Amino acid sequence: MSHLTERQRYTISAMLSQNFSQTTIAATIGKDKSVVSRELRRNCDMRSGEYRYGRGIVSDRATGLCWLALLGGKESEPLKDALIKKLSPLKGDIKTATADNGKEFAAHREIAAALGIDVFFAHQYHPRERGANENMNGLIRQYIPERSSFENLNDKDILLIQNKLNNRPRKKIKFFDPY
Repeated sequence: MSHLTERQRYTISAMLSQNFSQTTIAATIGKDKSVVSRELRRNCDMRSGEYRYGRGIVSDRATGLCWLALLGGKESEPLKDALIKKLSPLKGDIKTATADNGKEFAAHREIAAALGIDVFFAHQYHPRERGANENMNGLIRQYIPERSSFENLNDKDILLIQNKLNNRPRKKIKFFDPY
């Protein structure tokens, strides 16, 4: 059994936005319709029903800084590459990282080795263990509303949002910005 590729996930997203049936999508990408159904069940927002297939958010709990990246999918390789690229300049400053239990963190050992950090995992269905990340998700939603698609965003848009968030005053640091 092979995993869905980035291109297949993009095709699913594009065809869903054009209201194609799951059967038609499955035939187009060359997979069984049960594979498409399972993909949608795993990666659709529970409230909006929007299919989400990749974004990366890293936030620092102490300072409130964030690093954002568009990912090609929910595979571990794009996340690993993006995290190492974004966090390598901070290699000596970062000590730990807490991740959720998503399949995109399957390469956590390589991330830990490349950055010299310890990676911890939150318990399943315990978002309170990742409070800083959940708060950052809410701040990002001020710029990218819940029902909007990430397909229309590019790296320049993401960098603009990241810069706006990183230059906001923070209550926990006496209303200074993290920089």
